[in-house]
Amino acid sequence: MKTWVTLFALLPPLFAWVTAPVCGQSVGSSSSSGGSYAMVEIRFHLPDVPGNPFDYSDNDVIATIRQPDGKEAPLPAFFDGGSTWRVRFTPSQTGEHKVAGITRNGQPVQPQRLSRSAFTVKEPRGPGFVRRDPNDHARFITDDGKAYYPIGHNTAWDADGLVTVESALNRMGEAGENWSRIWMCHWDGKNLDWVQEKKIPLGRLSLEVARRWDSVVRAAERNDIRFQMVLQHHGPYSAETDSNWLEHPWNKANGGFLAKPEEFFTSERAIALTKAKFRYIIARWGYSPSIMAWELFNEVQWTNAARLNPKTTARWHDEMADFVRKQDPYRHLVTSSMGVYPELLGDRLDYWQPHIYTADPISIASRLNGQKFDRPVFLGEVGPKGRFQADDASFMRDVLWASLMSEAAGAAQNWAWPVVHAQKLYGMYRSATGFVSWCGLAEKRGLKSITVEVETSERGPLTFGPGGEWEAAKETAYAVPPSGNMAARGWLPRYLQGDGNRHLFPYADFDVTFDQP
Repeated sequence: MKTWVTLFALLPPLFAWVTAPVCGQSVGSSSSSGGSYAMVEIRFHLPDVPGNPFDYSDNDVIATIRQPDGKEAPLPAFFDGGSTWRVRFTPSQTGEHKVAGITRNGQPVQPQRLSRSAFTVKEPRGPGFVRRDPNDHARFITDDGKAYYPIGHNTAWDADGLVTVESALNRMGEAGENWSRIWMCHWDGKNLDWVQEKKIPLGRLSLEVARRWDSVVRAAERNDIRFQMVLQHHGPYSAETDSNWLEHPWNKANGGFLAKPEEFFTSERAIALTKAKFRYIIARWGYSPSIMAWELFNEVQWTNAARLNPKTTARWHDEMADFVRKQDPYRHLVTSSMGVYPELLGDRLDYWQPHIYTADPISIASRLNGQKFDRPVFLGEVGPKGRFQADDASFMRDVLWASLMSEAAGAAQNWAWPVVHAQKLYGMYRSATGFVSWCGLAEKRGLKSITVEVETSERGPLTFGPGGEWEAAKETAYAVPPSGNMAARGWLPRYLQGDGNRHLFPYADFDVTFDQP
């Protein structure tokens, strides 16, 4: 009996791409003049500064650098304890640079013990910061004009004594990975304004935490990894999902000023404090091209505000994205995250990176076609139904390779970094990154994913799973061809609804045609 199998799902490395009749050339060029040079730090002292040194509304300290072409670059400075302030500058030009002046709240000041008033920048030049490709709305490039294709996995926090973030980044770099996501979270000592078992005055930030982040950023730089710095996450502002609300120092019950978690998105005080923290983050780490993007929020759909009044989270995202862009002299990308749809995230973000957990890795990867969106999109977090088991290596391998065969702007980024480390799966990534490098996947344009069917004399069971989350079904009738390649399975929700939400997904009909049962 003749049956069909889908080669796309079985042999991803070489045969799932076809070049369109007219294929664009690489945007990279050896004559490109873009890129950036090694960071230069300037230290100075401002004694007896009144007010909160962590809040730019009290102390907006700016150092202006005069560049070799005569243009001036104003850069935000950051407080680093005592009377010490620092500016970190990533030059884009060679030649002599000078400190043209330092101001506080717009007025000139005379700093003490200025570590350098001039410096000369020399080669070598690095690739610079990640940008959206102006010639392809669905892709990324770096300042030197070369394509950037994100491939890696999450490493959000230290994993219970198994591996630190810095150690994980070292292993990822050895495997050729070039992307990650790292959270600012209080249980891991990486939240600037909330440290477990320590009282931080409202509006102040922890310099101990800041120096830990210095270490994280340096580790990413050493290993050529671009990461999304996740500035907020859902737990502190959710009363239900992964909730940290009862512990939160801004909770009125703990002496704070928020009566309910959803007030974070609308309270003038919360917004002002958040902006002050974001400004400090930009001043301290904005110099680094290893920060691919500022991720404003992780999975905002789980917050109380998203459930009760979704417009408030969209407005918050728009306001914060505008603020970050105004403050950031290096113009990092800005993103945020949720599940399937971006309605809660406003419309000011540079790219989408949805998070999906489901049983079928091929269905997940089939969801994203970058050309159908108005900006780059890739899966920023994926996993097998959110529960990590001993056999997760097969899921990780399948979703990684399937995503390379999709038309997304980057690979599907696995969430379970403790599993990667414990099961020594870095070799799996070495194979994938080696393939991307060998075939020049990042530089190719106009590629289309196809399904290759193979006729065999033997039959096997057809299995597939839904690629959708908690969402409305796009259809309820599905045709399953002899190849098994059901086109719409990526949008099949994994929740068959009862009476409460029957309108979302009441039933599914599968029209199956095979020669034999």
